[in-house]
Amino acid sequence: MNLRVVAALLVAANLMAAAWWLMQPSPNTAVPGRAAPVPLDAPRLSLVGELDPEARKALEKPRSAEAPAAAPTTVVATVPLAGLLCVAVGPFDDQAVASATAEKLRTAGVVVDVREESGQLRTGYWVHLPPFPSREAAEQVAADLGQRGAGELFIVTASEQRHAISLGLFSTPERADQRAAEVGELGYRPRIAERFREGPVYWLEYREPAEMVFDVAPLLLGMDPAIQRSARSCPTTP
Repeated sequence: MNLRVVAALLVAANLMAAAWWLMQPSPNTAVPGRAAPVPLDAPRLSLVGELDPEARKALEKPRSAEAPAAAPTTVVATVPLAGLLCVAVGPFDDQAVASATAEKLRTAGVVVDVREESGQLRTGYWVHLPPFPSREAAEQVAADLGQRGAGELFIVTASEQRHAISLGLFSTPERADQRAAEVGELGYRPRIAERFREGPVYWLEYREPAEMVFDVAPLLLGMDPAIQRSARSCPTTP
């Protein structure tokens, strides 16, 4: 073969080999569709069986449970009541009267509650002559009053009022005063004492601004004088 032809073939072969080598991807270059090559300095994966005993114990140690999330803190806001008055009206000895008065307050726009508690109920006003030294002395006075038309009376025979002369028990102070005046005109000095017993009493309770007091006096006209309105500063929490 001609030497010049052989030399040309060798040069062409070398050029083709060089071109093929240049077209090959770099070892660290990812090729689509193929897994990325692993760098030479990447850490080596080891099987569990290849690990030393201390490393295997560390892997077999159970993970600690995650701490539960802290519960949210609930903040209770206090309601400012500065400037309010807590009002109580009573005591009422009749629940129906207390409820009717409360309804009148509600009609006027007042938010009112009716509270029941145990208390002293007035049973009346007792007109009497205080105890005499003896039964005989009481009888003499009772006879004199009877002869002069003093009306019904009797001598008390028990309790600390023994030998007193009872002139009547009245539901209103006006009627008691009238009876005492009648006997007083006969030359005697009767006394008037309130009588009580244990029983339920009723209070009306509501709040009102200190600068705008609600006048309950008209609602209490004709009622027991013991029924009064009292007010105090409301506590700082409801």
